[in-house]
Amino acid sequence: MMLGGRQLKGFCTTHFFERVGDEIKAPDKIVVKFPNMRAHPDYLEIVKVVMGVRELFYGTDIDGSLARFLVCDLDKGCVVSDYTEGLSLTEIMRGHDMRNREVCEIVDFCKDLVVSALWVVTEMNSKGVVHRDFKPDNLVCKNLLGDLVLIDLDFMALSHSKRSWNCDGTPKYQSLDVIDGQNFSAGRDMYALAITGLDMLESFFDVELLPQTVGETFLADELADMNMTKFLSRINSIIQPKAGDYWPQIAGLMSWCVEVISVDGGKPFVGNLENNIKIIDWMPNLTQV
Repeated sequence: MMLGGRQLKGFCTTHFFERVGDEIKAPDKIVVKFPNMRAHPDYLEIVKVVMGVRELFYGTDIDGSLARFLVCDLDKGCVVSDYTEGLSLTEIMRGHDMRNREVCEIVDFCKDLVVSALWVVTEMNSKGVVHRDFKPDNLVCKNLLGDLVLIDLDFMALSHSKRSWNCDGTPKYQSLDVIDGQNFSAGRDMYALAITGLDMLESFFDVELLPQTVGETFLADELADMNMTKFLSRINSIIQPKAGDYWPQIAGLMSWCVEVISVDGGKPFVGNLENNIKIIDWMPNLTQV
């Protein structure tokens, strides 16, 4: 039974199916991708390599936080993977439910999600693996407690591997390193997570924090031309009236996001989960504000 479908322009068609009357041990719902083989003739061969990278995490702590491939069928020209129940972060940001919640719930959700995603990214990076298309679309939230699954692993790769896509990813979430062609940059997922954190704050507090890009301009280029101390001060001045008494609890997250996007494409923040969380949990001394 087909649940629905969506067209990814120029790349592949994705269908969601529900298994009915099938005794094969498999998920109740599956995702089937039919790639545009003319545009990407090596796609299925590359996915077979990606499936091998995914196997590095079977049975590990983050196994349940990564989508799982079931099969890559070269003959039928498709890739089959688990269907993940929940809403993508993009869907949550576009909805009105979170905006109507108490500020404390919004603050907790933003921090919990970033910390959960940070843990997953750190564990992946510890094995030299980069997702390379980290963004709200690819974060499925199973609830509002920060439990998430990272999906669309098609471009996931070992940082030292030559057998993978030369993946640029989504322009908004690219650091200057990636724009300059460093597709396996260790900090690219961390950088994208920091932009995602600011995305959430923009959406849930209904404000504009990030500069708007025009034409072919990359967000990273716009940010590189900005004074980051002034940028952090500006977004704090925008969020503080909205967050009220809960602003100190979100200040650390904003500081972390700005630090990551302003320092060497996020690379210094790779691999140190404890220090990253310490920055996110930091709260300002209100007597000095």
